[in-house]
Amino acid sequence: MELVHNVSDLHVHSTTWRIYVKIMCMWEEDLGSAGSETIMMLGDENANKIDAVIPNGLYRHNFKKNLKEGEWYFMSDFNVVPQNPISRYSWHPFMIQCKWETKMVHITPRSINNYMDFIDYDEIKYAGTQEKEYVTDVVGVVRSVSPIGRLLERGSDLDSSYVTFTLKDL
Repeated sequence: MELVHNVSDLHVHSTTWRIYVKIMCMWEEDLGSAGSETIMMLGDENANKIDAVIPNGLYRHNFKKNLKEGEWYFMSDFNVVPQNPISRYSWHPFMIQCKWETKMVHITPRSINNYMDFIDYDEIKYAGTQEKEYVTDVVGVVRSVSPIGRLLERGSDLDSSYVTFTLKDL
């Protein structure tokens, strides 16, 4: 059985990484005359996150057309490079860069983790230079939280729960 790594294990001194990741979000970034590249925020089953880029170009395994946000993949044959200092979307010091050999194979979910990263307001208010370079999804004060509800689909209980909360904008 092949060793599968965690996102927290990744560093630039190896090229034989294999990971299970969920695509948290994915978008195209326009590079002007150089075309575009696909940017992804990936998370593993331990809620570790890392940025990833699929540079414009051809790939042996035409995986890009089958990628979907919210889905899990087994990923292998990629490079780990230093994080882009201009726009970072995770705290990981490195990022994944896809290459000709990269494979991403759809798998069943590995975790039901919601990947929300709550931080204290004072950490935002008194953020240092490095913290200001990190993208935050939502900033606000929780005003109310609903009781835990049950999610029903077509009349059957899928054993899913949810809460609804209201945020006050800062």
